[in-house]
Amino acid sequence: MIALVLAATLTIEDYATLPLPSSPRWSPDGKRIAYVLTKADLEKSAYDSDVWIIDADGANNRQLTRARGADFRPRWSPDGRTIAFLSDRDGRNAIWLLDPTGGEPRKLAEGPTPVRELEWSPDGKTIAFTRIDELTAEEEKRAKEKDDARVVGEGKKYVHLYLVDVEQGNIRRLTSGAFSIWTFDWAPDGKRIAFDRGPGTGLDDLYRTDIYTVTLENSAIEPLVAPRGFERNPTYSPDGKWLAFTTSAGVHDWLVEHEVHVMPARGGESRTVSKVYDRTPEAIFWNGNTLWVEGPYNTTTQLYRVNADGSGWTDTTKVAGMIGDANVHGDRAAYIYQSPSDPPELYVDQERRHASQRRVSGEGARRDAAHPLEKSEGRHRDRRPADAPRRLPR
Repeated sequence: MIALVLAATLTIEDYATLPLPSSPRWSPDGKRIAYVLTKADLEKSAYDSDVWIIDADGANNRQLTRARGADFRPRWSPDGRTIAFLSDRDGRNAIWLLDPTGGEPRKLAEGPTPVRELEWSPDGKTIAFTRIDELTAEEEKRAKEKDDARVVGEGKKYVHLYLVDVEQGNIRRLTSGAFSIWTFDWAPDGKRIAFDRGPGTGLDDLYRTDIYTVTLENSAIEPLVAPRGFERNPTYSPDGKWLAFTTSAGVHDWLVEHEVHVMPARGGESRTVSKVYDRTPEAIFWNGNTLWVEGPYNTTTQLYRVNADGSGWTDTTKVAGMIGDANVHGDRAAYIYQSPSDPPELYVDQERRHASQRRVSGEGARRDAAHPLEKSEGRHRDRRPADAPRRLPR
């Protein structure tokens, strides 16, 4: 017997104002998840993003920030007592700190240009961040005078690494030179940072990146992986023995599929661990000695895991929709899931048991009313088995 369910028609305003979750991050103890929720403010023609926190079982969903503008990219301190995030509430992206139990955030660091990325040091005493070079006094003068003539190739600005002391707020520049840093990762011992760098900030520069390390003690920079083409997203294993990264395998070509490689953290030959996948990954990260890969498969996006030696490649999710912003703690993954019949929501999934997938964010009540599940001979409308992923009751 086929049950027909008529869905209410969504208006253009409904589509424009759908709350969109993103950037889930597990707390160090695995009990809570910080994430970002973005809503459209039609009256102001702007988007408003705030940091929220929720228990892993879907209970106690709370909004932590309420400023106008964008609060985003939450990062837990190693001890779980503080959340660092970026906010443009004062006009320019700066680093703010927040107690996850509540209270007002405080600004930790800002610069003459917006902060782009941030990550805590393993000991929780320092935050590394990137920002682009500021204008010179002459450039500022010309800008005020609306003298916008320029010579192509001159006056280039680069993105570099900085450190800020969490206790005192003192900022130290860590890198300099004619290159821009895209992504970076702390070594587990906190003594160095691996980063990918390109000749500039343009799109073509993104495909000419190599991986280097910088030592915090003396700011010494050393090349680690520098063949022709594209090497990005350096990521240390938790024991500090291995470094994973994505690469075009020595080919400078925008259309070539990228591979996931693993190499000794202090240098040496790298090996591919994604040959069986043969697609371009969207994100890589470690959990214990296992490497996790988020990436496309046909019209879906899945979450895979693989051992450091390349064995045991496994699709851990097997969903019919798209997964994004995945973050793993133990055998549980938090991610944003969406499909043609499901708007983006925050889900928690048990590894290799995707039938236990469940939605934990509760912002979709109005959307569910417009898109009820439609069952037909034991299958949902998005073609997942009827006993597979289900939402938490509200």
